[in-house]
Amino acid sequence: VKVHVNDVLCLSIDKANLESRVIATPKSSWWSSGGAVTSTSSGMFALGSSGLIQTSVELNVSLRKGLRSDCAMETSKVRARYASATAKTKIPPDVEKRMVRVTKKRPPKEVKVQILLDAADHDPSEKSKNTRAFEITQSFSPS
Repeated sequence: VKVHVNDVLCLSIDKANLESRVIATPKSSWWSSGGAVTSTSSGMFALGSSGLIQTSVELNVSLRKGLRSDCAMETSKVRARYASATAKTKIPPDVEKRMVRVTKKRPPKEVKVQILLDAADHDPSEKSKNTRAFEITQSFSPS
């Protein structure tokens, strides 16, 4: 994402994928250690056969201190991990009817679910912690 004001770059957010790997889902509907459910009791949602994928990304945020091109850019970095999966849906007819009435669209047969696992500041510079760019990267972190 790049934001220009009067042809001057004022904000830049770049995302780089660091790693993606498949997380094996258990044979049963319960994870042995965490107790995470992979389907709803009513069968409305269930993880698809593609499984869970954990992705690590690095976000670089650059923010200009002013609106003029001679103003310095502040920078900050954050690394984040998220899990994503495709969930198959089986919407009951009465719920589907209400959804179509309200949205004018049929519900999807599959939805992509993404959950932010963690995010941490990855800028070794102590002075970057007092910048507006650092405030932006901190907003990515779940609290």
